[in-house]
Amino acid sequence: MCTWGKCHDACHTSADCPTGQSCVNTNDATICQLPDEATCSQTSPCGATCAAAEAWPRKLFGYVLTTGYQVHVGKLGERQVDFVADKDGEREYFQVAYRLLDRNTIDRELSVLEAIPDNFPKTVLSLDRIAVKRNGIHHRYLPEWLLGRLAGHRLT
Repeated sequence: MCTWGKCHDACHTSADCPTGQSCVNTNDATICQLPDEATCSQTSPCGATCAAAEAWPRKLFGYVLTTGYQVHVGKLGERQVDFVADKDGEREYFQVAYRLLDRNTIDRELSVLEAIPDNFPKTVLSLDRIAVKRNGIHHRYLPEWLLGRLAGHRLT
């Protein structure tokens, strides 16, 4: 989750955070504060704010937290999975894109999911009504996905 211009883990209490980090409440979320941010606050942030494009995954990340899932940002080498949702021994991976406008964008969003070596569900969410399915990875139109969640369906 991008806060204060850096990636952070979400948390409920400091016990959820790695050693040396504290759980703090920001305007947008509750995150593990990095050790070098100990002097930062909401009125004196540590860095530039996230780009507007990063707001999509952050808001969905927060929404999924409210549904009883444990949620975190995934890392695969230098690459990032926007969020990973765990509940009752099941795991689901999500990439979030505003639009899948071209082949390069589609490749960027799907390739990180394709590189994950397990068989848990993998989904790309966007505002496109196109049908994208590749190597078992599904695309969902974000508004319909949210409506399905409100109706009580699984995440994927």
